[in-house]
Amino acid sequence: MQTVIQNARDFLGPLKDAMLDFLVFNRRMKHSMRQRAVYRSRLADLAPLPEPTDCQCEVHMLCGKRDLDMGIWASWSLMRFFAGRSRLFVHSDGSLCDDDMQQWKSIVRGTVLITTQEADQAADNALGRQCPTLLAWRSRNFRRTNTAQVVDFHLFGNSKRILLMDSDVLCFKDPVEVKLAMENAHLCYRWCQDLLSAYGAPLEVLESVAGAAVPGKLCNGFLLAPRFSLADFIRLESLVATIHTRNLMDFDHYWCTQAYYALMAPTFADCKPFSEPYSNRLGNAPNEVVLRHYVGIKRVRYRYFTEGLPRLLASVPSSSKMQE
Repeated sequence: MQTVIQNARDFLGPLKDAMLDFLVFNRRMKHSMRQRAVYRSRLADLAPLPEPTDCQCEVHMLCGKRDLDMGIWASWSLMRFFAGRSRLFVHSDGSLCDDDMQQWKSIVRGTVLITTQEADQAADNALGRQCPTLLAWRSRNFRRTNTAQVVDFHLFGNSKRILLMDSDVLCFKDPVEVKLAMENAHLCYRWCQDLLSAYGAPLEVLESVAGAAVPGKLCNGFLLAPRFSLADFIRLESLVATIHTRNLMDFDHYWCTQAYYALMAPTFADCKPFSEPYSNRLGNAPNEVVLRHYVGIKRVRYRYFTEGLPRLLASVPSSSKMQE
């Protein structure tokens, strides 16, 4: 009898999730798009951030025209706390135009646009001879699996560390842990903990490839990492080639960017997630949350507009707050 009940629960669990997605979260997402349009029209009221002067760490974001508004909100929400000590690099998916970047630069001053043509050339120059498997993976999956996050982000700028940030991240409070990690004399590896180990392969498979313990639940939607050197890329090339040759996971899986960052984590000694107030979550965010990654699942993403942006505006001092 117990087995029958458990089997029923196993069957109804995914069915329940599907029904919630269709009946509840689809409806909420549609409603949130109306709110998004309202907020989009108010971006121009944001207080511009200062031109960077001393860049101890660079923020890198992959973005396109579809999520231009989210990219501006995300970068402004975080970098307002950096007091001009970080520069933003926006890696275009090929759809951003001059007017888009003019709007972005008017709010986050000093922003650098990386075009797809510039990125392709840099990747060919850096990886062409010594990392053919990695380069082929990047070229084949640029749009579908965000390969720029693994390769291109490390090829532009000159700071010793970079901060990867998705456009669906919002920062509500001073990210003290992030700033301390950025200022650490040692190059550390930090990330917001994910809901699960979304790697496209079991953790033990990745550990067999790495030959070392690999962290679970690493999310590269918000990740602080040392800038990869050529030696690091050659190490990653070896790992990726092993996965491909032994057919250990889908070489082109959407989650493979996170798998590759997880595989590289043992390379760096100081490696751990940020604390709980930075972790990904499903439901409403408690008040102690410092930042939140509104991951791209239906029960979470709509909250960017219904929870995240209202909370962000409530955290802004009245002198620079948008007029209601």
